[in-house]
Amino acid sequence: MKNEKKHKIDPLTGEEFIPARSNQIFANKENRKKYNNKKAAEFRKERAFFDGPYHKSHRLIKSLHTVDPNKVYQKQFLKGYGVDFDVSRQVIRKNRVILVFYDYGLSNLPNSPYYRIIKLKLT
Repeated sequence: MKNEKKHKIDPLTGEEFIPARSNQIFANKENRKKYNNKKAAEFRKERAFFDGPYHKSHRLIKSLHTVDPNKVYQKQFLKGYGVDFDVSRQVIRKNRVILVFYDYGLSNLPNSPYYRIIKLKLT
């Protein structure tokens, strides 16, 4: 009775197998990889509604900052260029709201429709 191995069911294929280790969940490593890739794809699909515009806005802001880091841009220009203000994350720094896109931020100039692109220091 002690030597009898307990059968398990592979969560990907539903096949029954005898595990080689006590913590083995899948029948083989290919099933484990397929299962984890499928879960990761589902997770990316759930977040695509937000992540797509956020990545695009980051890319656009980074390209503008690379051309001229000291230039200021009007909000309407940035929107027309493709920056999505609705997907930014907000951080308050020195009593000012900065719209954050990964390592870049948009800082509104006081009492104006203009924004300065700033490279954030990640600590």
